[in-house]
Amino acid sequence: MEDIHKECLMALETSLDAIVSVDGTARIRVWNLAAVRVFGYPKEEALGMPVEKIIPEQYRERFREGFKRFVNTGEGPLVGSATEMEGLRKDGSIVPVEITIASLRVNGWQATAVIRDISGRKKLEDELKLRVDETERLNKLMVGRELKMGEMKREIERLKAIIEGASKGEEG
Repeated sequence: MEDIHKECLMALETSLDAIVSVDGTARIRVWNLAAVRVFGYPKEEALGMPVEKIIPEQYRERFREGFKRFVNTGEGPLVGSATEMEGLRKDGSIVPVEITIASLRVNGWQATAVIRDISGRKKLEDELKLRVDETERLNKLMVGRELKMGEMKREIERLKAIIEGASKGEEG
């Protein structure tokens, strides 16, 4: 049994994703090394602190309301599904994250979240959007240019016909 416990702790600490567990009072009880990297709080500081410290201010009231329901039922809109949201780092910066929450009943409901920093993915998505927007802009310019070239070609043909008509009138 002790070996299984050690293996679980090793898996927890070596996970690339942050793993954060909170008790029924919304205080942090588990905080792995990846959580330190994502949020900037050393483990000693994070353990026992309110989880609200890693939730941006504008989401805290909604969190409080949802957590009250969670403590009573073990259910909530984020339980059992992956959701993109924002986290708050110790330095006050915002980090985009994907979070999956599981509920567990041990002396009351507890929540464990697996949190993935998706900053890199968001940066790539933003770059891709910029490139798509630029491609669309260039495409519109090219289409406009092609339309203008068609208009010019028709105008040249019209002028050519007028000149040829005038030349035939001079010959006759």
